[in-house]
Amino acid sequence: VLGTMSFPPQVWPMPSYGFGWGSLVHQHMEALPQLSYTSTLRSAQLRTGMPTSPTYATFDYMPQAWGVVPQLERSGIPTSPTNIIFDYMPHAWGVVPQLGSIRISDMPMHTESPTTFSAQTNSRQYVCPPAPTTCMHCGWTCRCMDGKTDIIRRGHQSTTTDTQQVESDALVPPEDEVITSTAQVSDDTQGKVSRLLKDAEFGDESHKCEEAPEPETLRIWTGVLRLESEIPSDESLRAILYNDANNSAKDADVVALFIMDIRDKKSRLQGYQHFFSKLLLDASEYFFNETDEGLLIPHVPALRLNPEDSEERFAALCVAVHKRHVVDVDNDGSICHHDVFPFPPHLTARAQVHSGKLELKRDSDSYAIQQDVCLGHHVQLKLLGVNLDPDPNAQISQLEEIHRDFYFAGRTGFKTAAVIFGDFEDRLVATDQYSRLLSSSEDTLSTRGICSLIDKVRHPNKRRELLLNASSCTFSGYGAYGKHHDPCAAAQRLRSMFDTHLDFLRDHPELPVPLPTYPRQPVCDRFTQDLGYKVKIDGLLTRDQVHDMVDTLTALQPSLFPDCRFSNRLSDAEIADFVAHWYFTHDVQTEIQTKFGPAVQLQCGWLDGVGVYKNSSVKSELLTFNADHSILSFDHCPVKGVVKIHKGENGLRVWVGCIKLDNRFPDFETLQSFMYGNLSCSAQGADVIALYFTDLSLEGEDTVEPVRHLLKKVVPNPSEYIFNTDDPGLGLQGIPAIFVNTKGSDRRYVAMFCCVHERWVGDLDQNQKTDFEDVFPKPAQLQCRSSLKNLFAPNFKAHMTQEIQLYDGKEFFRLLLFGLNFDTKDKAQLVQVNALQRIYSDMGRCGIPFTSIVFGDFNNRLVCTKEMMDNGWVDQGKPGKPGKPSKMKLNKKGISSLWALLANKESRRDLWLNKDVWSWTGTDAAGNTITKPPEAFQKLAEMFQMPRDLVAAHPNHAIPLPTYKKTPVNDILTAAVGLKCEIWSLLTIEKMRASFIALDFENLENLIELQTDTTSHDQVLDTFFEGHVKKPVPILRKLRPFPVFDIGWPDGIGVYKCGPLKTRIVNWGSASGLASGKHVPTRATVLLTMPLEQ
Repeated sequence: VLGTMSFPPQVWPMPSYGFGWGSLVHQHMEALPQLSYTSTLRSAQLRTGMPTSPTYATFDYMPQAWGVVPQLERSGIPTSPTNIIFDYMPHAWGVVPQLGSIRISDMPMHTESPTTFSAQTNSRQYVCPPAPTTCMHCGWTCRCMDGKTDIIRRGHQSTTTDTQQVESDALVPPEDEVITSTAQVSDDTQGKVSRLLKDAEFGDESHKCEEAPEPETLRIWTGVLRLESEIPSDESLRAILYNDANNSAKDADVVALFIMDIRDKKSRLQGYQHFFSKLLLDASEYFFNETDEGLLIPHVPALRLNPEDSEERFAALCVAVHKRHVVDVDNDGSICHHDVFPFPPHLTARAQVHSGKLELKRDSDSYAIQQDVCLGHHVQLKLLGVNLDPDPNAQISQLEEIHRDFYFAGRTGFKTAAVIFGDFEDRLVATDQYSRLLSSSEDTLSTRGICSLIDKVRHPNKRRELLLNASSCTFSGYGAYGKHHDPCAAAQRLRSMFDTHLDFLRDHPELPVPLPTYPRQPVCDRFTQDLGYKVKIDGLLTRDQVHDMVDTLTALQPSLFPDCRFSNRLSDAEIADFVAHWYFTHDVQTEIQTKFGPAVQLQCGWLDGVGVYKNSSVKSELLTFNADHSILSFDHCPVKGVVKIHKGENGLRVWVGCIKLDNRFPDFETLQSFMYGNLSCSAQGADVIALYFTDLSLEGEDTVEPVRHLLKKVVPNPSEYIFNTDDPGLGLQGIPAIFVNTKGSDRRYVAMFCCVHERWVGDLDQNQKTDFEDVFPKPAQLQCRSSLKNLFAPNFKAHMTQEIQLYDGKEFFRLLLFGLNFDTKDKAQLVQVNALQRIYSDMGRCGIPFTSIVFGDFNNRLVCTKEMMDNGWVDQGKPGKPGKPSKMKLNKKGISSLWALLANKESRRDLWLNKDVWSWTGTDAAGNTITKPPEAFQKLAEMFQMPRDLVAAHPNHAIPLPTYKKTPVNDILTAAVGLKCEIWSLLTIEKMRASFIALDFENLENLIELQTDTTSHDQVLDTFFEGHVKKPVPILRKLRPFPVFDIGWPDGIGVYKCGPLKTRIVNWGSASGLASGKHVPTRATVLLTMPLEQ
C-alpha cells in the first residue's frame, strides 16, 4: 500500500553512496516527500510494493534490473552505475517481468509517468512510483492513482475503472513484522489507507483471504574441476559432490559439474560416456543432459576446444535436474530430457583477444559453455561454465556477449535466472606493501616478500583481507611499482552483472575463507620430489586413495621386480614368476601380427641386438651381449655389447648400448648401472663408448638441460675422453640429437652420445693438439630411412650414423657406428638394408681402413607356427575383408605354454635359434608356407656377426629373456595400485623398490589435508612455493591493469542479479581432502526462489 513503505535497517540509509531513500532519485527528480504516516501490519494478507526482507541488498546498475538500457538511453535517463536502486526492483514495484511489454511510463525513475502517485509539499509536486499491493491468494490489489487509494478484488466491481491493474510478485513480509514508514499525504488518501489497514488487522470479512502459500525454493549445486589429462576416479568425483555436508549435491534440485581441460588422445573421451548418471546418487530421479542426441560425442556433454597437434582439448558441463521440477513443456504427452534441456550445451563468449594477439588461426583458449534448463513452463535457468581470458579487454567482450544473451532471453516471456561458475582469472595484486620486498630484478618477490605473503595466507583474517580487498576483482589503490590503479573495468562489469562469491563472503564475515585455490603443488610433483624421479599420477585422488597407493607400492612383491642383472643366475621358478608378470599380460601383447611379412608373427622376440660387420678391412668380433632386464624402460629391454677391434698390441675395446626411452628421462644413476653394473658386459676401461637413445624427449628447459653433455656426467673419468658433444655445430648445444618427427603432441628425437679415449686419438688436422675435430669429422646424421609412410611427413624409422676417426700409432682408421631402427614391414626393411650396403661399398672404394658396429632394433619376431595352432594356442578371429587375413590372438593356453617355454633355458634357446623370422622356414598358423627367410634378414645374416651366432657357437652361453614385448612398468604399477600411475624416468628395479619403501605418507598428507585455521608455515611453503623460499614468485604485468602474483582464488561463482527471479549464494568453498593438479576443485550452493503460478 502506497504510504506504508518499509525500509529495513540494512538498507536505510546507504552510506557508501552518501544518500538514503529520501534522495534516491535526487539527480533525476525531486526528493520524495517526507512520509509522515505510520502504521503496523500484523498479517501476511497484504504485501507492499517495497522490499521488506532484511536479506535484500543493493546493486549499482539499476537499468539492468529492467532490461531496458536502450529505452532508457533513448529517453534521456542516465544509465550510469550511480543509479542505485534496491535489489530486484521489478519485484519491489510489482512489475511482472514481461520485459517485452514494459513501457517507459511504468518505470519508477521516469518523472512523467501517468501512473505515479503525486503529493503536494511546499508548493512543489513530488512524484512517487506506483506501489501496488496484491494478495497472492485472492488477487486483491491496492494501488494509488492521482492521490486516491482503490481496493480491487478480482471478480468484483472496481471503484476505479480507468486504471490498469498491476500484479506484483514481491515477497510477503513475515507475520507480525513491523513495517514503519511515514508519508505526508492528503486526508482522503490517509483515511482510505487507515480503513484498509484496520480491515486487514481486525478481520473485515469482506476483505479477508486465506494465508498465502510460500514460494518454492530450488537448491542448485555447482562444482568446478580442472583436469590435466586422465579421467578421475568415481570415488574422487563423489568426494567433490558429497563429502561436505554443508555444501553437498545430495538431494539437490539441479546438479552441475564444469570440467575444464579434458585432454583426449585416441578417443579416451569414451570413458566419460554416461559417467555423470553413474556418479550421482539416486540417478533414476534425475534427467541428464548427457542423454541429448545432439551432443558432439554421444553421451558426453563436452565440446571441443583447441587441438594441440593430435591431442584435442575438451570442456564438459554435466547437468542433472530432478524430475520433480520437469513438466511437459513441448506438450507432446510425455516428459523426457527434451522438456528440461531444450538444446545441448554450446560454446559462447569466445574471447577475441588472447595473450595480446588476435587469434586468426585458432580459437581462443577462453570460453563459456552454456546449458539452458527449463524449470516448469515459465522459468529458464542458464548455467554457464566459464574460463575468462587473462586480458581484461577480452573479458569485457566475453561478459558483453553473455549479457546480450541474458537480455534477449528476458524478452521471450520466460522468467530467467543465471548462474556462472568457473575460472574468473582472479589473482592476488602486488600492492604497495610489497614495494620494498621485491628482488633485485623487480619481477619477483624476495625471500622476505615470500615470508610476508605466507604469513598473510596463513592467518584467517589476513587471508580474508587479501581476497576481499587485494584480489584483481576487488583492488583499487597503489601497486608495488608506485602507480595508482583504478578498479579493473572487467571486474566492475562482472560484479555489476553478478553477485559473486566475494559478495557472499563479505556479507558473511563469520564464514572462513579457504586457502588459495591456485597454484597448489600437484600430488605427482610431490611424489617426484619425495621419490627422486619423475612420476605422473593422473586424475583426481582422495586422501584414502593416496594412502592406499603408498601402502601398495611399499608392499609390492619382490617377485615382481627380481634382480635381473644376471638372468642366468636365477632359478627356473624365479624366471617363470618374472615372465608371468612381464610378458603376454595385455591384449596388445597377445595379438598375432599378419602384416609384417610373409609369415604371421608373435609380439615377442629378440628384436634388439648388436652386430659386427663381417666384411670390414679391420678385423673385429663381438665378445659379449646382454639384455639388461633390471632397467625399467618401455616395452623394449635395453641391450649392450662389447666388441674387440684387432688394432694395436692388445686391440681396442668398444662398448655400445641402446635404450628405447619412449620419452622417459635417462636417470644418471640408472645409466651408470646400465653401463657398469654387469662386469661381464661393462664399459669400464672401454676405449670407445657409444650410447644410443630413441624417442628422447627434449621439450623445455627441464628436460633439455639435464641431457646436455650427458655422457660426461656418467663416465667416471671424463677428462681422459674426447666427446662428440663438444662439437659446436650440433643442432642442440651439447646434445648430439636429431629431430625425427612428431608423435602426437611430442617431438621424436634420436641421439647418440660417443666418447673416445685419448690414447686412440691422433692429430688428424696437424694443429699440434688433439680435440674433437681429430675424432669426429662430422656430427651424427640420419641415414637409411624407411620407404613407407613418408608422403607428407618423414618416417621416424631410420638409422643414426656417427663416424669416428681412430689412430693406432701407425695409421688412421675409421669406426662406423649405426644406431638401428628398422621398419616393421619386410619390404621397407630390405630398402634400409640395401642402403647400408651402399654405404659400406662406398667406404671400401675410398681405400680407408674401417670397421663397423650396428646396434639397436632389428625388428625381428618369433613366428606363430602351425604347430602352435594345432596345439590350440591360437584363437581365430572374425574373417577379415577380402584379400586380408583374419585376426588371430593367443588364448590362455597359448600364453601359459609360451610362459613355460620362456622360463626354461633350453626351450628359450630353441625359440631364439629356430622360431625367429631371422631363420625360420615352414608353415605358419595362417597356413602360409615359407621356404626361405625374408631377403632383408638373409642379407643381414651375411653381413653381420650377431648374438644368435654366439649362442649357436657356445651351447652354454647365457640365453637372455626376450627383449620385446615386455609389459611397461607403468601398466604393472597401475594394475597394482588401481590408479593411473606412470614413471617417466629410466629406473633400475633396485632404485624403484628402495624409493617406494622409503616413501612417507605424512608428507603427502600435509599436501592434501590443508586446514584453513591450523595451516603451518611449512605447509603453505610446500603447497604454494614447492618447499623453499628461494623459488621465484613472479609478478605478472602483461595484459593486467595492475601487477599480480600468480596465486589466488581464480575459481568462483556468481548469480545474475539483474533478472526477475531471486537467486542467492548460500555456500562456497574448495573441496579439501583431495589431491589434484594446480587448481583445487571448488563447489557452491545456490538457492533459486521460484515464482508462484498466477
